[in-house]
Amino acid sequence: MDLAAPDAAQRVWREVLGPDAGSREQYETRIHGKKLPLANIDRPAPPPATPMLRHQYAKAMRRATRTPAKAKRARRRPVSTPSLPQIEPLVSLWTSYIRDALGLHGLTRTSANLRLQSTSYVTSLQTSLLKMDWTGAHATVIRSSQPTHVHISGVIVQETHETLRIVTDGSIKCKYALLTHQASPNTTPCFA
Repeated sequence: MDLAAPDAAQRVWREVLGPDAGSREQYETRIHGKKLPLANIDRPAPPPATPMLRHQYAKAMRRATRTPAKAKRARRRPVSTPSLPQIEPLVSLWTSYIRDALGLHGLTRTSANLRLQSTSYVTSLQTSLLKMDWTGAHATVIRSSQPTHVHISGVIVQETHETLRIVTDGSIKCKYALLTHQASPNTTPCFA
């Protein structure tokens, strides 16, 4: 090895650090004979130091891995829309369910009108109607946040926490009607 090389390295060391470079012994112990990287090393980044940086790092990682998850969700299962003839057994099942639940077997129009005059009966009827399953009922949307959904009539085929999936008569597409969390006095469902 060339003897001028350590002297050249020591000169660079002294020029960079100035008076803090120290003596030749410090140079020998800290620098001489060691490999010094002159560029960035391929190594993983250090962990984020603060919770905010951890959150930003996690968000960036979620963005980087988002596309395969979306593709997986898209491949899961295509939603098939049932036709009205396929739904007719569901409608008859719902009709018999509602008659049994409300006790409407053998009830005439006059006896029904007499029952509806009682406020306690109407209150209990409203309470039980709110708790019932609406899958299979004929329904019409009378108020919606999306104006295109108003006046849509059809059969409810799926009921979730906040939405009703309605199959309409003339269309192949299903419409979704958004429900509110609590029934307000101004909200009146219209059933055909």
